[in-house]
Amino acid sequence: MAVAPQELDPRTIAFFRLQRHGLAARLAGGAVEAATAACGLQAQVMSCAQLQAWARCSRPTPGDLQRALVEEKSLLRTWTMRGTLHVLSPAQYALFVEGFGRHWEPGGAWFRAFEITPAEYSGLLEGIEQVLDGEVLSRAELTAALSRRLGAHLTERLGSGFGELLKPAARMGLLINGPTRGQEVTFTAPGPLPAVDPTTAPAELLRSYLHRFGPATKEDYARWLGQRLMRPVNDAFVALARDLTEVEVRGRRMWALSSDLRELPRPAGDLPIVLLPGFDPYLLGHADRHHIAPADLRQRIYREAGWVSPTVLADGVAAGTWEHRVEGQVLSATVKPFGRLSPGQRDGIEEEAQRLAAYFHRRMALTWE
Repeated sequence: MAVAPQELDPRTIAFFRLQRHGLAARLAGGAVEAATAACGLQAQVMSCAQLQAWARCSRPTPGDLQRALVEEKSLLRTWTMRGTLHVLSPAQYALFVEGFGRHWEPGGAWFRAFEITPAEYSGLLEGIEQVLDGEVLSRAELTAALSRRLGAHLTERLGSGFGELLKPAARMGLLINGPTRGQEVTFTAPGPLPAVDPTTAPAELLRSYLHRFGPATKEDYARWLGQRLMRPVNDAFVALARDLTEVEVRGRRMWALSSDLRELPRPAGDLPIVLLPGFDPYLLGHADRHHIAPADLRQRIYREAGWVSPTVLADGVAAGTWEHRVEGQVLSATVKPFGRLSPGQRDGIEEEAQRLAAYFHRRMALTWE
């Protein structure tokens, strides 16, 4: 007789995920530890990535992220999950490259959409590897160098801010962002990356995801990764099968690491109040986002053109959105609750807003809408 999956309480799962992300008991380290805890900080807007680190660290400083990227090189920035810019450690990037990037194959629709042939695609990857060897080039300089090799008809695509022809090279471990030149983006090669066993990398990438975002479904993992084909996802789950346990959450079958289930924390009281910045990874780990907010409120978080609003979490679910701006010596923050907040929740939000003001060395002006 088949054994029914263990049923888990949604609040217990929320507390587990908050802990793993450094959002419950905050991390003692800086931006590197924050990126590790979140499986990478989403960084198409760098100010949001900086605040994603702030949200996870007990003693953050505004320069942590930039120092890690430019001086220490303990973090790098490039296109990874979902084809989106992330800040992550070299070890995380190496695992992504071997666990997903080298297995990604463009299909006919991709070639047609971007008006490039398979031969030109191969030449593009080879050209990027050679042109960026030991060099730091602006987008215009990289475009010019590649156009001379591949033909002027690719110039417009190569110069696009969306990076559609550069993302495959990032997936393959050939291209990362270099130091900015004023407002100008640059690109360079990542240099030698930590060694990763390619035979076990897909399973280890899945393990890393479940360790932060689990329990989760196969569809959740595919959405987080940006994998449209389910076969590689299914293969990763099969490879990790001995370390997985099927569980049930509100009638949904999901998978968790068996080792995590043995350590699953039990929240003693209310879960912490958290001010999640825009595009926070915690909000982007699953295809089904019912655990974040009901359908009628999700559109206020997940907005048009892929924008993800800064979100207030209270007791593990979205309780509103928020925004801030720095004006002189004052940090003005506005909170837009989805409904009535308890006095304790309002106090918790104000405490977090004060922590944000201290991060910017400003006085706080908090308003409610």
